[in-house]
Amino acid sequence: MARSSIPSEALEAVSDAELRSFVDAADESILITETLLERPGPRILYVNEAFTKLTGFSFEDAVGRTPRMLQGPKTDREVLARLKRQLVAGEVFSGETVNYRKNGEEFVVQWYAQPVYDLDGEVTKFVGVQRDVTEVRHNERLAQRLEAAFDSLQEIVLILSPALTVQYVNPALARLTGESRRFLMGSYLSRLPFFQPAVEGGALLRVIEGLEPGGSWQGELPIVNARGQVLTIETSLMQLSYEGNTGIVLVGRDRTQERRIEAVASALNMTENTGYIFAGLRHELGNPVNSLKSALTVVKQNLATFPADKLESYIDRMTAEVSRMEYLLGALKSVHPGSYLRLETISISEFLVGFLPLIQDEMVRRSISLRVALAAADLSMRGDPRALHQVLLNLITNAADALQGRDEPEISLAVSPSGDEVQIVVEDNGSGMTHEQLERLFQPFNTTKSHGTGLGMVITQRLVAQMNGTMGVTSEDGVGTRVTLSFEQP
Repeated sequence: MARSSIPSEALEAVSDAELRSFVDAADESILITETLLERPGPRILYVNEAFTKLTGFSFEDAVGRTPRMLQGPKTDREVLARLKRQLVAGEVFSGETVNYRKNGEEFVVQWYAQPVYDLDGEVTKFVGVQRDVTEVRHNERLAQRLEAAFDSLQEIVLILSPALTVQYVNPALARLTGESRRFLMGSYLSRLPFFQPAVEGGALLRVIEGLEPGGSWQGELPIVNARGQVLTIETSLMQLSYEGNTGIVLVGRDRTQERRIEAVASALNMTENTGYIFAGLRHELGNPVNSLKSALTVVKQNLATFPADKLESYIDRMTAEVSRMEYLLGALKSVHPGSYLRLETISISEFLVGFLPLIQDEMVRRSISLRVALAAADLSMRGDPRALHQVLLNLITNAADALQGRDEPEISLAVSPSGDEVQIVVEDNGSGMTHEQLERLFQPFNTTKSHGTGLGMVITQRLVAQMNGTMGVTSEDGVGTRVTLSFEQP
C-alpha cells in the first residue's frame, strides 16, 4: 500500500507556513479534505490558489463545504464510487470526469487522490490534485474525427513528421500500394518503396524543403501501385503547424486513367486545328527554305573568295532561318495536358511574331479581319510557349467557327497590363452563346459544332491553369464572345 511521505502533523490544516507556501505555489489545483466520506463529509480543509483559478471558488467559498459542490449532471457516478472504494482501502486513486465551475461551466478534470497517514499509520486527511484536461480531450476527439474522415476518403492521405517519418496513412493509400498501415507507420519517406520514382533525383524532397509554414504545393507525382504499375497521382502538399508542432500532409488522387483519356482528347483537339496549322506552314516554311537555299548557293559559289566576315554574315542568316523552321515545326507538337509544362519568361510580342503568320492564311481564306492590339511597352508573361500556342489556336479556331455566315466577321487579339498580370483578350463578333450554352462551356464533349469534339475549351482551361493563369468568358447570343486570359508577369 502506497503511503504519503507527508506526516499528518505537517498537514494540520496546512498551518506550516513553508508547506502552505509550497502548496499555494503549485500550478495544479490542490484540495485537502477530512476523512469522513459519508455525508455530510468530507469537508474541505484547504484549497490553493490554483484551485480557485480552476473552479472559480475562493478559499472562503470552498473551506467547510464538500467536493460535491463541483459535481453536476454529467459527473460520472461510477468514477466517484471507485474513488470512494480506493480511498477507504487506503489506495491511491486516479480518474477523470466532468466537473463544474462556480459559474456552472463544465470542464473535464483529471485528478488523483491519496490518504495522508500519521506516525501511527492512521489516515488523517485526503489530498487531491486536479488538472483541467478539457482542451486536451477536445483536441483528441477532434483528431479522432479527423482520422475517421481521412479513413473514409477515397483520396490517399499521408502525414509526415518534420523528420519525414510516417505518422499517419489512410486505408486508401494502403490499398493502392498493397502495404499494411502497421508496416508504413514510422517509416522514412525515402524508404517507402511506392514513392521511389518521386524520391529519386530529389525532386520531391526539394518541394517539401521549400514549403513554408502554412504553404502548399500542387502537382503530379508518380506512385507505384501493388501491381508494380506507375500511376499519376494529382497531389497537394501542405505544411501544417499546430501548437508548436509541424508536419507535412499529402493528399492525392489517382488520375492515371483520366490522363490517358486527356491524351486522346488532346490528339482529337489537335485534329480540329490541323487546317489552320498546315495552311500557315505551307506558306511560312516556304520562305525560310527558299532563303536558306539561296544563301547556300551563294556561299557555295563564292566559298573561295568571300572574306571571313561575309561568310559569317551568311552563316548567321542561315542559322536564323533554321531557327525559324524549328519554331514552325514545333507548332505541330501537341501539348499533353497531363504533362509537366516548362514555365519560362515569354515575350508576348516575339511570340506573336511567330504565331500570327500560322493563322493569317486561314483568316484571309475565310475573309475574317484579324485585329491585333499590343501595349506600347513589350510585355512578358510566365508560361509554356507550346501551351500558349495551343491555347490561342483553340480560342481563335472557336472564334473563326462562330463567325461563319456573319457580315463583316472580325476577331481581335489584344494584350495589355493589368496590375501585376498580363491580359490577353480574344474577342469576336460571331454568333455568341446563350446563358445555358455558356454554363456548359467547360463540360467535356459538349459542343455546338457539327464537326467538333467538345474538348477544345476543356483542354484550354487546363493548360491555362497549369501556367498559373485564369480564364474568363463572357458571351451574348447573337452578338459575340470575349475570352480574357490573365497570366503572371515575371
